[in-house]
Amino acid sequence: MIAYGKPKELIKAVEEEKAKLSALKEREEGLNKFIDRKIKILDNCLNLIKKYSDDSIIQIIAISNCIILEL
Repeated sequence: MIAYGKPKELIKAVEEEKAKLSALKEREEGLNKFIDRKIKILDNCLNLIKKYSDDSIIQIIAISNCIILEL
């Protein structure tokens, strides 16, 4: 997941992405570990995003870990 915006917007986007991934769980056993790993990365992003002030503009890059850049 790659996105940018204010923390409030990004929190909503990350939560929506987690919901989409959760809906795919248990459909195919081979994907469960992948989905769990992605959800864990997104949870880490949520914790990091919450540390920024509401007027910040940030970019998140959540692929194999979570990277946040302040713009």
